[in-house]
Amino acid sequence: MNLIAAPELRASDWLNVEGQPAKTAPELTQEKTMSAFFFFDNVEVHDPAKLAEYAEKVAPIVDRYGGKYRVVGGAAKVLEGQWKPAYPVLIEFESVERAEAWYRSEDYEPLKRLRRSAVTNTGVLIEGLAEQ
Repeated sequence: MNLIAAPELRASDWLNVEGQPAKTAPELTQEKTMSAFFFFDNVEVHDPAKLAEYAEKVAPIVDRYGGKYRVVGGAAKVLEGQWKPAYPVLIEFESVERAEAWYRSEDYEPLKRLRRSAVTNTGVLIEGLAEQ
């Protein structure tokens, strides 16, 4: 499933000779408005009841900030490398600003504390490509 229609890019457009990123997403698209994705991986659940409470309460707040769940615990098949996500959650927002507004909001703060007490996880905010 394609989440975003990406522009035609060649590896040489975004990797340098060492295979490292040569450009950032904004430089590639020449756009300022781009989507953003919060990726969480719930590595270990310490308190299933608290996690259930979090899951019940968080969706309306994500929705209020324009977020859309794209993955919630879907099966992950490692095709390269060693990383094995345990329980991935991917939330798309219309911009980095909206994603950060959600994450830092007074609405989400108590739920963030609840989630942190229920699981050991990792979370990253990733800039997407601008829609063309």
